[in-house]
Amino acid sequence: MRQAPESVSKAAKLADHMIISVVIAVQFLSCIFYLLSIPWAFNYGGSAHNLLPWIAYWCAGIVTAVRLQKQGTWRRIAALIWNSLLPGYAIFHGKVNWHNPFDNFDSYTTIYGMFVVAYLAATSAMGVAAGCVVAQPGEKP
Repeated sequence: MRQAPESVSKAAKLADHMIISVVIAVQFLSCIFYLLSIPWAFNYGGSAHNLLPWIAYWCAGIVTAVRLQKQGTWRRIAALIWNSLLPGYAIFHGKVNWHNPFDNFDSYTTIYGMFVVAYLAATSAMGVAAGCVVAQPGEKP
């Protein structure tokens, strides 16, 4: 089997690092923003929402973003699961206007989330196919 030239490998690693860095930054900052905005978003008289699932979701997003900073296929799979929940929720609950997808903020986050999910799914699948998931004896996952 032929090996890719080292410059291509370095360019691919650099591109992956840049994309993952953007995903980490957006995920971490949006989770902080949403956690801080919960008191204002749900603090009106008619609010009957259960806040615990939302708080758990945004806290899990912070943990996933922090863990995604290190390499590892399992970390990407955890980020893939977390990033697929919000677009999935928005799509299946009809929050996205498909006739004009750039109409509201839910559509922007759903489209961004779908791209992130596609990228994380592709890179996680490549990591699993390459056998990067199996930890060596004495190695921390």
